[in-house]
Amino acid sequence: MPRPPRLILASCSAARAAHDGLAEALLVLLPLWAQAFGLSLTQAGALKSVFHAAMTAGRIPSGPMSERLGERRLLALGTLGAAVGWLLLAEADGFRALLVALLAAGLGSSVQHPLASSLLGRTHRGEQARAALGICNFAGDAGKAIVPALLALGIGYAGWRTSSASCGVAMAVVALGVHLSLQRFVSGEGPPAPGNGGPAGRGIVNRRGFAVLSVIAVIDASSRSGFLLLAPFLIVSKGLPVEHVGFAVMLVFAGGAAGKPACGFIAERLGTIRTIVVTEVATALGIAAAIALPMGWLWVLLAPLGLVLNGTSAVLYGAAGELAHEGRQAPVSGPFRTVTTAASAAAPIAFGVLADAADPAVGAAVAAALAGAAAVVLFMTARDSA
Repeated sequence: MPRPPRLILASCSAARAAHDGLAEALLVLLPLWAQAFGLSLTQAGALKSVFHAAMTAGRIPSGPMSERLGERRLLALGTLGAAVGWLLLAEADGFRALLVALLAAGLGSSVQHPLASSLLGRTHRGEQARAALGICNFAGDAGKAIVPALLALGIGYAGWRTSSASCGVAMAVVALGVHLSLQRFVSGEGPPAPGNGGPAGRGIVNRRGFAVLSVIAVIDASSRSGFLLLAPFLIVSKGLPVEHVGFAVMLVFAGGAAGKPACGFIAERLGTIRTIVVTEVATALGIAAAIALPMGWLWVLLAPLGLVLNGTSAVLYGAAGELAHEGRQAPVSGPFRTVTTAASAAAPIAFGVLADAADPAVGAAVAAALAGAAAVVLFMTARDSA
């Protein structure tokens, strides 16, 4: 018989926190790998890009695979695959070994977002489904803040290899927990049949508006992903020991966890377009301040910067949903998420090349300029449409 929905929510939330947390914990390890293996910033960017590209590619077959294996089994296997990737990271002896390990970890982590959302969507109804998805998403944001800090503590005590191996063991425990807690969950007979009443095609209400939002989202994702790659190296250049970078990363993602509700609250009062313009301008100014200020001031700046970095993307996703006909949000959000995810995967390589040619501060300045450009483009477009 099906397990209680609360147990399913707890299992999916634990998986989301573990996967999302370890995905962002890579930012803690990049400067350590650069130091240990003599990596360039281009290579560091390639490592981050490979991980995110593997996550993106692995989501595509997750639906058909879940129909054959079952959602519970595939979620557990994916989590176990991520655990293997982290165990391989602990044994890596150079750039190629890191690439292979991150490819395995990314493919393993790719299934948790679609499968957790599917499980929660079918075991909760109406407002309960939205609340469950909100809790699961918050668990992911909490994991992004907590796991890098825990990894930084572990690195300080035992080094990055032992800490990476510990992350692999922890992921294996999560995989076992998912398998056991959802063991009696019965998947249903299949996905619901598509509705008949919705409009044909993608269901986009305003194609021009959707195109503009997509361009803004690509610029925003590129700016955010590029800055996050360079931030640890920028912080180290200001004198912070490389082993303590994880605590700075924790502050960025702690602010990011508050970004979604905070920017959603602002959007209800200012409107979506104004909020995006404000947060993009704040992102540009925040990155510029991070370049110019000494490390002592950065400890105060990082959480507010994380808030606008993460909050902008949340408002953009909400704005894209508003451009869909009722009941057609999924076909609209799919392409929107695809282009933003592709930008997030490609940007680290481009910013790594730029930083190698110039300096991490120059790369961060370009990220700030991109955020400012997004604000200008959206403001001018909105004014011309008025």
